[in-house]
Amino acid sequence: MIGEVLDHYRIEELLGSGGMGFVYRASDLELHRPVAIKVLRAEDLAGTARARLLHEARAASRLNHPYICTVYEVAASAAQDFIVMEFVDGATLHATPRSDLSFESVRQLGCQIAAALAHAHSRGVIHGDLKSTNVMVTADQRVKLLDFGVSRRLPDALSDDATRTGVPLDSAAVGTLAYMAPEILRGQPVHVGSDVWSLGVLLYELLTGVLPFKAASPLLVASGILHEPPAAIGDVVPAGLRQVVARCLVKESEGRYHSAEEAAAALGAACRLQSPGRARHAGPSGQPDRAFAGSLSFRWPTCRRGRPTTISRRALPKPWSPRSAKSRRYG
Repeated sequence: MIGEVLDHYRIEELLGSGGMGFVYRASDLELHRPVAIKVLRAEDLAGTARARLLHEARAASRLNHPYICTVYEVAASAAQDFIVMEFVDGATLHATPRSDLSFESVRQLGCQIAAALAHAHSRGVIHGDLKSTNVMVTADQRVKLLDFGVSRRLPDALSDDATRTGVPLDSAAVGTLAYMAPEILRGQPVHVGSDVWSLGVLLYELLTGVLPFKAASPLLVASGILHEPPAAIGDVVPAGLRQVVARCLVKESEGRYHSAEEAAAALGAACRLQSPGRARHAGPSGQPDRAFAGSLSFRWPTCRRGRPTTISRRALPKPWSPRSAKSRRYG
């Protein structure tokens, strides 16, 4: 499709592909701006795929937030339906090298993702498929939440307009298995806590480089989600971040954060690092990478009642000022 024109959009580059179709970078020939266009596969032009495309557009059009990708319109050209979206110049979290992610940057990105989820929930929309490939990060470290194709409406926000697409909104186990909350696998209704669980899985992945529930078959993955605790995150990760992840991954939704806004507040309150440690050094085994362990040359500051030891202001030299200099020179 490179070089083709759909309506007034010229296709320029393939950005990626997924279960629903292809995403291209295109040029808006009327407004002279770059956009992203999601186009259905040719074999999926009829049936539920078209309904899901329309469902995604309707869900995302209710949202207006700096950390959520903006949907401009749904259009059709030569019997080809497509969504026109904001073009995000960046990379997905899945494609971001772990060496580029410090613990502090993971905390900040987590705050932004949680804030985006909180906004969606406040508009009655549950994302339903939060994962590392559905979050873009720009060069200035801002996230953009993508793909509301399997999103659901909260029970008190359902309307005829929301259900007209024919897409199951509250009972079908759709999404990505590794990020699914236990209640989804039990066939229970999806709710705000399901997105909070997925946030915990994503944070775990960013901090350790692996998923918390990984096995040889989908059946074993589902069993682990339902019955097994995730492997402990290494002590090299700040305790505040470990506590947030553990709270998000409580099996029963009542034990998790009650809202994404609460999770964002917890991440905001998590202690900041005293050293520029990297997230890739925190394996679930509890030990740093060997290559990194051999290069450790710093000592963590001693703590008193969980707080870093501080130096008294009396022990520090007074800053220079013209007035102090004059008093020393002229008595």
